[in-house]
Amino acid sequence: PDCNVGPSEPELELIVSGHVVTNVKADDVVLVTCQTKGGNPIPDIGLTLEGEPSASEEFKKSRNSFTFTAAEEDDGKRILCTASNNVGTSISSAILRVHTPPKTAAMSGPKTIHQNDSFTYECSVQGGNPSPKISWTVKDHLGQTMEVEGEMMAPGLSRMLLRTGAEGRMMSINCHGENSQGIVSHTMYVNTHYLPKTVEISGPTTVAPGEYAHFTCLTTESFPVPALKWRIEKSGDVYEVNDIDGDVSTEALEDGGVVAFAKIDILIEEGTTHAMVQCSAMVEGLGEKSSIQHEIVVISNEEPIQILGNDKNETHSLETQVSDYSEQDY
Repeated sequence: PDCNVGPSEPELELIVSGHVVTNVKADDVVLVTCQTKGGNPIPDIGLTLEGEPSASEEFKKSRNSFTFTAAEEDDGKRILCTASNNVGTSISSAILRVHTPPKTAAMSGPKTIHQNDSFTYECSVQGGNPSPKISWTVKDHLGQTMEVEGEMMAPGLSRMLLRTGAEGRMMSINCHGENSQGIVSHTMYVNTHYLPKTVEISGPTTVAPGEYAHFTCLTTESFPVPALKWRIEKSGDVYEVNDIDGDVSTEALEDGGVVAFAKIDILIEEGTTHAMVQCSAMVEGLGEKSSIQHEIVVISNEEPIQILGNDKNETHSLETQVSDYSEQDY
């Protein structure tokens, strides 16, 4: 006589394109099969997806199956196979894992930065299973690219600390999220604000009463365009100090910076014996950079007039630089 035996654990498989898989992708056509591995009498096999009967027949002898198209929302659903006869029941189960590519990447952080400082950026990657890996790259104004390590704050969220140096200019920051199914990225273009390293002025050191002194102010590279301000101090019969906004002209450089310059005519009135001239460059939030003070001695009309820069040996050099940026003559 035959002995009645309870069913063994049934064999549950997920098949895509003829291959047994453990994970599926969105839009995959998945064949779910389950078959008995033993038991007497032959067990009936039932299949459910998230608790709902899914096969064409709720129970079939020895083997059962159903087909469905995987969707992103199916991730985490439970497939349950039940083998049952009059002796007992045995169960196999699988958690459905639907792999999907990340959908979007978005960055946040300052678009204006300063030299010799630190700034924080965050990258949020939406979607993706498994959770995407997030990485960062920074490209400087010379085209040099470097990898920067970020810190994962949560699944799909990374934070990066950007440390700037003394020569920083405009740069691009890129974050990208990647898993086995795809890549998304976002690039942010960032401008570095910085003062010029030096400000120089050129003009005469001696002027006769009633004449004009012609001065030029020239900065080294900066960004954005600095405001230029003249400070003119006169002494003699009357002492006065005047601050005058400069009429700024610029020359754009390839790395995004600018060279700024301005010119001014200063009337030396009768009775003035000395004058001091200074030019300052100002960038909002960064302060200002000033030239050294330039002294003018007022002489009689018979004495020769000298035109000097901050350094007598550099006068021709400075005037040549300005002529490169402007054709204007006085």
